[in-house]
Amino acid sequence: MQNTQTTSDKIAYECSLCEDKKFLSRVDHEGVRRWRDCDCVLRKVSLRRIEKSGLAYAIDSYTFDDYITIENWQRDVKSKAMEFAKNDAPLFFAGGQVGSGKTHICTAIAGELLKTKPLRYMLWRDESVKLKACITDYEQYQRLIVPFKKTYALYIDDFWKTPKTSKNNYPTEADITLAFEIINHRYSKPIKTIISSEFCIEDILLIDEAVGSRIKHMAGKYCINVAADKNRNYRLKS
Repeated sequence: MQNTQTTSDKIAYECSLCEDKKFLSRVDHEGVRRWRDCDCVLRKVSLRRIEKSGLAYAIDSYTFDDYITIENWQRDVKSKAMEFAKNDAPLFFAGGQVGSGKTHICTAIAGELLKTKPLRYMLWRDESVKLKACITDYEQYQRLIVPFKKTYALYIDDFWKTPKTSKNNYPTEADITLAFEIINHRYSKPIKTIISSEFCIEDILLIDEAVGSRIKHMAGKYCINVAADKNRNYRLKS
């Protein structure tokens, strides 16, 4: 029987790359067929992680379209963020004034990356507590920290945010050691990383030069520092 299927009759696959098989295969140089999960599977896993983290709603709300650009510095931040989301630059850093839209712009980048690649969200204050609590249990510690070190894209939100009871609200030695382990690994590759913080890069350099210099070097022109100015805290505006 003649096949009368037309282009319009063809199946519309959710993932055209693997045709919804959820895996891809290739023959290596030795003639052995190798199999791996398709990126669509990894993206779904990442989305589930984002939903569990509580970032899902933020990704829907904190988009590039919704980012307010009244002043020149906001236009510059948005332009650099959109550029970063489309290229292979390793790190985007947004630090400084509270309420200035740092989390918004970083979340917008994360949302764009998630359209094509896996991303892991790390709210520093929550995840650092879990990691520091199991530092003496090697296997458990590695199970928790390795994904942050090796994931394709990592978004660290409120980097070095500490309880108000800590001295000068500065990170502890344990926080600094943890940050170095994650950032140094990603620096050595380098691997796509997004960081928001209430600390400017100069503050981070003063606290720990090894951590700060790696962030600054990786970020390059994508190192955004919003100067302290309550007029830039849009949470205070009615």
